[in-house]
Amino acid sequence: MGKQKIQNVVKFDVLAFCFSTIFASFPRQQLILNLTVFLFITQQLYCIFVVQILTITNLNDIINFLFTTMNSLTIAIPDNQFYLPIIQNCDAIAMQNNFTIIRTTEKRCAELLLDNRADIAFLSPLEYGLAVGKVDYRIIPATAVSGEGFTNIASIYFSPFLQTINTAAAPNPDDFISVAGKLVLTEKFDIHTKLIQCSGSLDELLNKADAAILWNSTILPPASLDITEEWLDAFDNPLPLGFWVCRPEELPDNITQIIHSFASSQISAVQIIHDHDCDSPESHENSYGDFREGSIYWQWSDQTEEWLDQTLDALFYHSYIPAIPAVKILGRDAVE
Repeated sequence: MGKQKIQNVVKFDVLAFCFSTIFASFPRQQLILNLTVFLFITQQLYCIFVVQILTITNLNDIINFLFTTMNSLTIAIPDNQFYLPIIQNCDAIAMQNNFTIIRTTEKRCAELLLDNRADIAFLSPLEYGLAVGKVDYRIIPATAVSGEGFTNIASIYFSPFLQTINTAAAPNPDDFISVAGKLVLTEKFDIHTKLIQCSGSLDELLNKADAAILWNSTILPPASLDITEEWLDAFDNPLPLGFWVCRPEELPDNITQIIHSFASSQISAVQIIHDHDCDSPESHENSYGDFREGSIYWQWSDQTEEWLDQTLDALFYHSYIPAIPAVKILGRDAVE
Protein backbone atom coordinates (compact mmCIF):
# COMPACT_ATOMS: atom_id res chain seq x y z
CA MET A 1 0.00 0.00 0.00
CA GLY A 2 1.48 3.38 -0.98
CA LYS A 3 2.31 6.04 1.56
CA GLN A 4 -0.28 8.47 0.16
CA LYS A 5 -3.04 5.88 0.44
CA ILE A 6 -2.10 5.08 4.05
CA GLN A 7 -2.14 8.79 4.85
CA ASN A 8 -5.62 9.05 3.30
CA VAL A 9 -6.93 6.32 5.63
CA VAL A 10 -5.45 8.04 8.68
CA LYS A 11 -6.81 11.41 7.56
CA PHE A 12 -10.25 9.86 7.08
CA ASP A 13 -10.23 8.64 10.68
CA VAL A 14 -9.31 12.12 11.89
CA LEU A 15 -11.89 13.74 9.64
CA ALA A 16 -14.65 11.39 10.75
CA PHE A 17 -13.82 11.97 14.43
CA CYS A 18 -13.80 15.76 14.02
CA PHE A 19 -17.09 15.84 12.14
CA SER A 20 -18.73 13.53 14.67
CA THR A 21 -17.55 15.85 17.45
CA ILE A 22 -18.90 18.89 15.61
CA PHE A 23 -22.19 17.10 14.99
CA ALA A 24 -22.59 16.34 18.68
CA SER A 25 -21.86 19.96 19.64
CA PHE A 26 -24.72 21.53 17.69
CA PRO A 27 -28.49 21.04 17.60
CA ARG A 28 -29.47 18.47 15.03
CA GLN A 29 -31.65 20.98 13.15
CA GLN A 30 -28.68 23.36 12.81
CA LEU A 31 -26.34 20.89 11.15
CA ILE A 32 -27.13 18.51 8.32
CA LEU A 33 -24.13 16.42 7.49
CA ASN A 34 -23.81 13.61 4.99
CA LEU A 35 -20.48 11.81 4.92
CA THR A 36 -20.24 9.05 2.34
CA VAL A 37 -17.12 6.95 2.17
CA PHE A 38 -16.36 4.51 -0.61
CA LEU A 39 -13.43 2.19 -0.08
CA PHE A 40 -12.37 -0.32 -2.68
CA ILE A 41 -9.21 -2.24 -3.36
CA THR A 42 -7.81 -2.92 -6.81
CA GLN A 43 -4.10 -2.40 -7.22
CA GLN A 44 -4.22 0.45 -4.75
CA LEU A 45 -6.46 1.58 -1.95
CA TYR A 46 -8.50 4.68 -2.63
CA CYS A 47 -10.58 6.73 -0.26
CA ILE A 48 -13.26 9.00 -1.66
CA PHE A 49 -14.88 11.43 0.69
CA VAL A 50 -18.12 13.12 -0.25
CA VAL A 51 -19.06 15.73 2.30
CA GLN A 52 -22.14 17.90 2.05
CA ILE A 53 -22.53 20.55 4.69
CA LEU A 54 -25.71 22.57 4.88
CA THR A 55 -26.88 25.31 7.27
CA ILE A 56 -23.62 25.43 9.29
CA THR A 57 -23.02 28.32 11.66
CA ASN A 58 -19.52 29.47 12.72
CA LEU A 59 -17.74 26.37 11.41
CA ASN A 60 -15.90 27.79 8.38
CA ASP A 61 -12.51 27.92 10.06
CA ILE A 62 -12.81 24.33 11.23
CA ILE A 63 -13.88 23.09 7.80
CA ASN A 64 -11.03 24.97 6.08
CA PHE A 65 -8.54 23.49 8.50
CA LEU A 66 -9.81 19.96 7.92
CA PHE A 67 -9.60 20.22 4.15
CA THR A 68 -6.14 21.79 4.34
CA THR A 69 -5.04 18.79 6.41
CA MET A 70 -6.12 16.50 3.59
CA ASN A 71 -3.44 18.10 1.37
CA SER A 72 -0.56 17.91 3.85
CA LEU A 73 2.90 17.45 2.32
CA THR A 74 6.29 16.59 3.78
CA ILE A 75 9.20 18.54 2.28
CA ALA A 76 12.88 17.72 2.93
CA ILE A 77 15.43 20.55 2.72
CA PRO A 78 19.22 20.40 3.18
CA ASP A 79 20.36 22.12 6.35
CA ASN A 80 22.68 24.51 4.52
CA GLN A 81 22.75 28.27 5.06
CA PHE A 82 23.74 28.84 1.44
CA TYR A 83 20.23 27.85 0.33
CA LEU A 84 18.53 30.38 2.63
CA PRO A 85 17.51 32.78 -0.20
CA ILE A 86 15.22 30.13 -1.75
CA ILE A 87 13.70 28.89 1.53
CA GLN A 88 13.55 32.06 3.61
CA ASN A 89 9.74 31.97 3.88
CA CYS A 90 9.24 28.21 3.88
CA ASP A 91 8.27 27.93 7.56
CA ALA A 92 5.53 30.54 7.26
CA ILE A 93 4.22 29.05 4.00
CA ALA A 94 4.37 25.56 5.48
CA MET A 95 2.29 26.66 8.47
CA GLN A 96 -0.33 28.22 6.17
CA ASN A 97 -0.60 25.01 4.13
CA ASN A 98 -0.09 22.49 6.95
CA PHE A 99 3.13 21.20 5.36
CA THR A 100 5.86 19.48 7.33
CA ILE A 101 9.41 20.77 6.78
CA ILE A 102 12.33 18.46 7.53
CA ARG A 103 15.82 20.01 7.62
CA THR A 104 18.54 17.42 7.40
CA THR A 105 21.63 16.44 5.44
CA GLU A 106 21.74 16.41 1.66
CA LYS A 107 22.01 12.62 1.65
CA ARG A 108 19.15 12.20 4.11
CA CYS A 109 16.87 14.39 1.99
CA ALA A 110 17.43 12.00 -0.90
CA GLU A 111 16.78 8.97 1.31
CA LEU A 112 13.49 10.41 2.59
CA LEU A 113 12.23 11.04 -0.94
CA LEU A 114 13.43 7.66 -2.19
CA ASP A 115 11.75 5.85 0.73
CA ASN A 116 8.51 7.80 0.12
CA ARG A 117 8.72 9.47 3.53
CA ALA A 118 8.89 12.90 1.91
CA ASP A 119 6.74 14.16 -0.94
CA ILE A 120 9.24 16.77 -2.16
CA ALA A 121 12.97 17.19 -1.57
CA PHE A 122 15.68 19.57 -2.67
CA LEU A 123 18.22 17.31 -4.39
CA SER A 124 21.63 17.65 -5.99
CA PRO A 125 22.46 16.25 -9.44
CA LEU A 126 24.31 13.40 -7.72
CA GLU A 127 21.30 12.28 -5.67
CA TYR A 128 19.00 12.69 -8.66
CA GLY A 129 21.31 10.47 -10.70
CA LEU A 130 21.67 7.83 -7.98
CA ALA A 131 17.90 7.25 -8.06
CA VAL A 132 17.92 6.17 -11.70
CA GLY A 133 16.20 2.81 -12.12
CA LYS A 134 14.65 3.05 -8.65
CA VAL A 135 12.01 5.74 -9.02
CA ASP A 136 10.67 7.91 -11.83
CA TYR A 137 11.29 11.41 -10.45
CA ARG A 138 10.01 14.75 -11.70
CA ILE A 139 11.68 18.14 -11.23
CA ILE A 140 9.45 20.99 -10.07
CA PRO A 141 10.42 23.97 -12.29
CA ALA A 142 10.54 26.55 -9.54
CA THR A 143 13.60 27.84 -7.71
CA ALA A 144 16.92 26.09 -8.24
CA VAL A 145 20.60 26.88 -7.70
CA SER A 146 23.42 26.86 -10.26
CA GLY A 147 26.82 28.53 -10.35
CA GLU A 148 28.78 29.81 -13.34
CA GLY A 149 32.34 31.07 -13.09
CA PHE A 150 33.61 32.62 -9.86
CA THR A 151 30.80 32.49 -7.28
CA ASN A 152 32.54 32.03 -3.92
CA ILE A 153 30.04 29.26 -3.14
CA ALA A 154 32.54 26.56 -2.23
CA SER A 155 36.29 26.12 -2.51
CA ILE A 156 39.24 23.78 -2.37
CA TYR A 157 42.02 24.70 0.08
CA PHE A 158 45.49 23.18 0.15
CA SER A 159 47.88 22.41 2.99
CA PRO A 160 50.84 24.85 3.21
CA PHE A 161 53.07 21.79 3.53
CA LEU A 162 51.65 20.17 0.42
CA GLN A 163 53.83 17.77 -1.53
CA THR A 164 51.23 15.48 -3.06
CA ILE A 165 47.42 15.53 -3.02
CA ASN A 166 46.33 12.09 -1.92
CA THR A 167 43.47 13.04 0.38
CA ALA A 168 40.85 15.79 0.57
CA ALA A 169 38.90 16.35 3.80
CA ALA A 170 35.26 17.42 3.84
CA PRO A 171 32.63 17.58 6.63
CA ASN A 172 30.25 15.66 4.34
CA PRO A 173 32.27 13.80 1.68
CA ASP A 174 29.10 12.30 0.17
CA ASP A 175 27.68 15.75 -0.61
CA PHE A 176 27.69 16.77 -4.24
CA ILE A 177 29.90 19.83 -3.67
CA SER A 178 32.62 17.55 -2.26
CA VAL A 179 32.31 15.21 -5.25
CA ALA A 180 32.36 18.21 -7.62
CA GLY A 181 35.58 19.42 -6.02
CA LYS A 182 37.15 16.01 -6.41
CA LEU A 183 36.04 15.84 -10.06
CA VAL A 184 37.62 19.23 -10.73
CA LEU A 185 40.96 17.94 -9.45
CA THR A 186 40.60 14.79 -11.57
CA GLU A 187 39.38 16.36 -14.80
CA LYS A 188 41.51 19.50 -14.85
CA PHE A 189 44.70 18.47 -13.07
CA ASP A 190 44.65 14.65 -13.35
CA ILE A 191 44.84 14.48 -9.54
CA HIS A 192 43.02 11.50 -8.05
CA THR A 193 42.26 12.10 -4.40
CA LYS A 194 40.41 10.19 -1.72
CA LEU A 195 37.64 12.06 0.08
CA ILE A 196 37.71 11.61 3.85
CA GLN A 197 35.22 12.77 6.47
CA CYS A 198 36.58 15.37 8.85
CA SER A 199 34.94 18.09 10.93
CA GLY A 200 36.48 21.16 12.49
CA SER A 201 38.22 24.33 11.41
CA LEU A 202 40.08 24.69 8.13
CA ASP A 203 43.40 24.25 9.94
CA GLU A 204 42.15 21.06 11.57
CA LEU A 205 41.06 19.66 8.20
CA LEU A 206 44.39 20.53 6.59
CA ASN A 207 46.26 18.87 9.47
CA LYS A 208 44.51 15.61 8.57
CA ALA A 209 44.50 15.80 4.76
CA ASP A 210 46.35 17.36 1.86
CA ALA A 211 43.36 19.47 0.85
CA ALA A 212 39.96 20.54 2.18
CA ILE A 213 36.66 21.08 0.36
CA LEU A 214 34.29 23.49 2.10
CA TRP A 215 31.27 25.67 1.54
CA ASN A 216 32.58 29.22 1.88
CA SER A 217 31.90 31.43 4.86
CA THR A 218 33.07 34.80 6.12
CA ILE A 219 35.58 33.19 8.51
CA LEU A 220 37.48 31.42 5.73
CA PRO A 221 40.47 32.93 3.90
CA PRO A 222 40.53 33.43 0.11
CA ALA A 223 40.40 30.05 -1.57
CA SER A 224 43.02 28.43 -3.73
CA LEU A 225 40.37 27.07 -6.12
CA ASP A 226 36.78 28.24 -6.51
CA ILE A 227 34.80 25.09 -7.39
CA THR A 228 32.23 26.60 -9.77
CA GLU A 229 34.96 28.57 -11.54
CA GLU A 230 37.14 25.51 -11.99
CA TRP A 231 34.12 23.37 -12.97
CA LEU A 232 33.29 25.77 -15.80
CA ASP A 233 36.91 25.64 -16.97
CA ALA A 234 37.12 21.85 -16.72
CA PHE A 235 33.71 20.85 -18.12
CA ASP A 236 32.75 23.97 -20.12
CA ASN A 237 29.45 23.95 -18.29
CA PRO A 238 27.95 25.84 -15.32
CA LEU A 239 27.41 23.73 -12.21
CA PRO A 240 23.82 22.99 -11.08
CA LEU A 241 23.81 22.46 -7.32
CA GLY A 242 20.22 21.69 -6.42
CA PHE A 243 16.56 21.72 -7.46
CA TRP A 244 13.16 20.54 -6.20
CA VAL A 245 12.20 16.94 -6.95
CA CYS A 246 9.05 14.87 -6.41
CA ARG A 247 7.46 11.61 -7.46
CA PRO A 248 4.94 11.79 -10.33
CA GLU A 249 2.04 11.59 -7.91
CA GLU A 250 -0.77 13.94 -7.10
CA LEU A 251 0.41 17.30 -5.75
CA PRO A 252 -1.46 20.58 -5.40
CA ASP A 253 -2.00 22.20 -8.80
CA ASN A 254 -0.20 25.31 -7.60
CA ILE A 255 2.83 23.50 -6.14
CA THR A 256 5.25 25.39 -8.39
CA GLN A 257 3.88 28.70 -7.14
CA ILE A 258 4.04 27.45 -3.54
CA ILE A 259 7.71 26.49 -3.93
CA HIS A 260 8.41 29.89 -5.48
CA SER A 261 6.80 31.54 -2.46
CA PHE A 262 9.36 29.88 -0.17
CA ALA A 263 12.02 32.24 -1.56
CA SER A 264 13.00 35.67 -0.31
CA SER A 265 11.15 38.53 -1.96
CA GLN A 266 14.56 40.11 -2.60
CA ILE A 267 15.88 37.22 -4.68
CA SER A 268 16.60 37.79 -8.36
CA ALA A 269 16.82 35.19 -11.12
CA VAL A 270 20.55 35.89 -11.57
CA GLN A 271 23.01 37.25 -9.03
CA ILE A 272 26.32 38.63 -10.35
CA ILE A 273 29.33 37.91 -8.14
CA HIS A 274 32.60 39.87 -8.21
CA ASP A 275 35.84 38.77 -6.59
CA HIS A 276 36.52 42.32 -5.36
CA ASP A 277 34.64 45.57 -4.84
CA CYS A 278 34.67 46.59 -8.46
CA ASP A 279 32.19 46.23 -11.28
CA SER A 280 34.43 45.70 -14.29
CA PRO A 281 37.99 44.82 -15.30
CA GLU A 282 38.55 48.51 -16.05
CA SER A 283 37.84 49.52 -12.44
CA HIS A 284 39.84 46.62 -11.05
CA GLU A 285 43.17 47.35 -9.35
CA ASN A 286 46.01 45.13 -10.47
CA SER A 287 47.20 44.75 -6.88
CA TYR A 288 44.25 42.43 -6.25
CA GLY A 289 45.27 40.00 -8.97
CA ASP A 290 43.10 38.96 -11.90
CA PHE A 291 39.53 40.28 -12.12
CA ARG A 292 37.11 37.41 -11.50
CA GLU A 293 33.34 37.32 -11.75
CA GLY A 294 30.53 34.83 -12.07
CA SER A 295 26.81 34.27 -11.64
CA ILE A 296 24.51 32.42 -9.28
CA TYR A 297 21.24 31.36 -10.90
CA TRP A 298 18.33 31.04 -8.47
CA GLN A 299 15.64 29.83 -10.89
CA TRP A 300 15.07 26.68 -12.95
CA SER A 301 15.21 27.33 -16.69
CA ASP A 302 15.76 25.56 -20.00
CA GLN A 303 19.45 26.35 -19.55
CA THR A 304 19.45 24.66 -16.15
CA GLU A 305 18.07 21.54 -17.80
CA GLU A 306 20.93 21.56 -20.33
CA TRP A 307 23.51 22.06 -17.56
CA LEU A 308 22.01 19.21 -15.57
CA ASP A 309 22.13 16.89 -18.60
CA GLN A 310 25.83 17.60 -19.04
CA THR A 311 26.54 17.25 -15.32
CA LEU A 312 24.81 13.86 -15.24
CA ASP A 313 26.96 12.84 -18.21
CA ALA A 314 30.09 13.77 -16.22
CA LEU A 315 28.92 11.89 -13.13
CA PHE A 316 28.22 8.80 -15.22
CA TYR A 317 31.56 9.04 -17.03
CA HIS A 318 33.37 9.10 -13.68
CA SER A 319 31.23 6.19 -12.35
CA TYR A 320 29.37 8.13 -9.69
CA ILE A 321 25.95 7.11 -11.02
CA PRO A 322 24.96 3.77 -12.63
CA ALA A 323 23.23 5.28 -15.67
CA ILE A 324 22.20 8.65 -17.08
CA PRO A 325 18.62 9.46 -16.08
CA ALA A 326 16.30 11.51 -18.24
CA VAL A 327 15.59 14.99 -16.93
CA LYS A 328 11.81 14.96 -16.46
CA ILE A 329 9.77 18.00 -15.55
CA LEU A 330 6.55 17.98 -13.51
CA GLY A 331 3.62 18.90 -15.73
CA ARG A 332 5.58 18.39 -18.94
CA ASP A 333 6.69 14.76 -19.01
CA ALA A 334 3.87 12.25 -18.73
CA VAL A 335 4.01 9.26 -16.41
CA GLU A 336 5.01 6.16 -18.35
